[in-house]
Formats: sequence, structure tokens, C-alpha cells
Amino acid sequence: MNELILHHYPQSPFAEKARLMLGLKGLSWHSVLIPPVMPKPDLLALTGGYRRTSVLQIGADIYCDTALIAQRLEREKSVPALFPEGQEAVAAALAQFGDQLLFQHAVAINFQPHALEALFARRCSPEARRRALSLRWRWRSGRY
Repeated sequence: MNELILHHYPQSPFAEKARLMLGLKGLSWHSVLIPPVMPKPDLLALTGGYRRTSVLQIGADIYCDTALIAQRLEREKSVPALFPEGQEAVAAALAQFGDQLLFQHAVAINFQPHALEALFARRCSPEARRRALSLRWRWRSGRY
């Protein structure tokens, strides 16, 4: 059996999904940390231009999406099942809903001013918070 190598960065929710699937399956794997933002020269060379996270490498094979990673892990070790027998389509549809629609809305909600204010309130002074939000709105309006 070839080694499983996950190319990821810690803060990515999709990387967390891949790590959870690997853990659920009880598979041993190696970690290669990649930058969260471009440039990603090593990853791009490996994937032929795919720049998202997560990427699973098994030997010379590369899997560039958590849906593909899930299918490949299911072939690697079938128990416990990520796709319960007779419910494969439901599991895949639920995963797609979470990865696309739910994720998109969660990101949009978390980047609203009140969500940013709550995030900054836990991490910095009121003055630093005001400066950061002011810069963000100037940048968004093209006045940066």
C-alpha cells in the first residue's frame, strides 16, 4: 500500500473535512503543509494547476477535491463507511450541499460587519478594531 499524503493548511475547513475522514477511517497519513494563499508553486506543480485545498497524494495519483478524496478513502478502507450502503447518493448530496451552498453562506455571514466586530473584539483593542474595519471598508469601496 502506498503512503497517504495530505497537502493542506490547518485553517482550511476542507482540509479539516479530509483530516476527519482520515481519522474516522483510522488511516495513517503524512502531512505536507501548503500556504493558504497564492503563490503555491509546489502544489501547482504537483496538481497541474489546481490550487485549492485539500489534495491527497497516494503514490503518483493525486485527488484534488474532498468528494474525490472521500471516494478514494472508501476504496482504501471500507469500514467504517463514509457512504453507508444503500445511502451513497444521499451521503454524496449532503456532502455537496455542505461543501457548496452551506459553506458559501457561512463565509458570507462571517464576513458581515457585526461578525467581524465580534471576531476583533476577542482579539484586539477597540482602536485597532476601528482601524481594521475602516481599512476594510475603504478597500471594498476602492478608496484604498
